[in-house]
Amino acid sequence: MLTSAALIAAVVTAVPAAAHLAPWHPSMYGFNWTLHNPGWANPGAYDNRPVVPLMGRTFDDWWMHGHIDLPPNPGDVLQVPAGGKFLLQMACDKGATDYYASSDGGDIRDGDWPCPNSTSDEWHTKDMTDIKGCGIGIAYKSDITQVTPEDITIFTVNVTCPWYRYQWFDVPADMPPCDNCICTFNWIHSPDDGSMQMYQNAYACQVTNSGPGKQLQTPQVARRCGYDPTTGTPAVPSNCTGGEAGGAKQGLYWLQADGNNMFEGYYDAPYYNPEYGFSDGAQTDIFVSDGAASTSSLSSDSSSPTSTAAADSGATTSAAAQPTDTSDPSSGSASSDSGAASPTSSTSMSSSTADSAAPTVTPAAGVADASNPGGSSCPARKRSALSGKKPKKAKKDGKKTGSGKSKKRNHNKKRAAAAATIH
Repeated sequence: MLTSAALIAAVVTAVPAAAHLAPWHPSMYGFNWTLHNPGWANPGAYDNRPVVPLMGRTFDDWWMHGHIDLPPNPGDVLQVPAGGKFLLQMACDKGATDYYASSDGGDIRDGDWPCPNSTSDEWHTKDMTDIKGCGIGIAYKSDITQVTPEDITIFTVNVTCPWYRYQWFDVPADMPPCDNCICTFNWIHSPDDGSMQMYQNAYACQVTNSGPGKQLQTPQVARRCGYDPTTGTPAVPSNCTGGEAGGAKQGLYWLQADGNNMFEGYYDAPYYNPEYGFSDGAQTDIFVSDGAASTSSLSSDSSSPTSTAAADSGATTSAAAQPTDTSDPSSGSASSDSGAASPTSSTSMSSSTADSAAPTVTPAAGVADASNPGGSSCPARKRSALSGKKPKKAKKDGKKTGSGKSKKRNHNKKRAAAAATIH
């Protein structure tokens, strides 16, 4: 009979070694599935871990990372304080985050570095100058099965993402409150270091605001309008979504089998940065121009944000005013990170500034900051990206990431969730 350690080793061996990464938080759909899940552990099975990139997949496979039927535990909600900021932890393995207790390999954290014992090649980034930025979107709907790509508005961008493990995202002060909304993480890397993909993960989120906030515009497709440092093409502000004044933009959905709204070439990816009209930090151009107050068409239901559907699942949610999040982002305290150790961040850190220094971090009390990767899916390669040396070039992983299966868009299908190991 295999010991638990041997079983974990066997399971990790069965999973592809490519590290990649995901922004971990207990509110994430798919957060509670582990490598012990039969679908992810079996050789040749559809690998749908949160860190796996998306390329050439059908809509059902890539939308919300295919995790619609894998909600977070009740009460695990991402707090989004209007006028404040919130934290996500970028890592190639859950064990490299403060949520390591529910990972298969235990604590493998390496300070503020996302991928222990590996270079930035593992998330297709040559060095700090190759960072293209990440965007967080929101749909003011309570039922994830009713959310469409056209519902998602990108409301914050961090241009240093995903270089640091601790990534803070600034929130516009006029965001209307919402008890039970759906948020998404979105990222596309540069073509300089490995094959091209996009990334998306879903979260149960709650926007807190002591006032009503302002009404959001209907998000439109982002258009290229900023300076392109690769080609030297000058900026054309009038070509931005909404013109020179800007406007609310959808996520960038690209390189999939269907459901795309961006059609740039393979080596000409769209990005969450000024090239496509996304400013660094809170997106203050997403509100209606007359500053109208947010209106409510559905009182937030009393069920958990992780429940399958509200009474009127297709309606827009604008919750009653909530107290402002009392956590202090500069101290690294995240009120919704249940059961996790709180990181410590420098109070002078500007998380959405490209030249900001990495925050100072300390391990959880009584827990050593282990250097042994244990059960990590990250290859054990010497880190060189922060030393100023050019990282070792990663091999292009031109493997097919799609399932290759045609599926009907049935959002209520069950992906063997009952067989998953829930921590």
